[in-house]
Amino acid sequence: MDVEGTTSSVSFVHEVMFPFARTRLEGFLDSSWESPGLEKCLDQLALDAGHDDRRSWLGETSLAAQKKRIAESVYAWMDRDAKLTGLKQLQGMIWKDGFESGELVAHVYPDVPAALQRWHDDGIDLRIYSSGSIQAQKLFF
Repeated sequence: MDVEGTTSSVSFVHEVMFPFARTRLEGFLDSSWESPGLEKCLDQLALDAGHDDRRSWLGETSLAAQKKRIAESVYAWMDRDAKLTGLKQLQGMIWKDGFESGELVAHVYPDVPAALQRWHDDGIDLRIYSSGSIQAQKLFF
């Protein structure tokens, strides 16, 4: 299955989830800067940006300059709808906060939960096809 248009509205992802991640990006960087999850994500973003590691990507600049460079890169990738591992990880972490706080509530068509349960009960192997992260898919459902 695909999420957009099959289990949920295409517009929910593009008009709710993507803007949610965009508007909270800089605050998320500030609040999560020293978390191990964000550190791993930043390492992946550096690879996505074509660098060997985070230090070669961000340089020895101030913390504010590093966060600014990250945000500028992430905004540019979001604008291109780039399918980059680090971007998807970062969006997933921001969405996790949104789903856990209740600010985000997934849109699922009314017939989907019963259909998924019925297919599961019938032994059908259910899979989601998406360019989003696995974490984001789990949060969504």
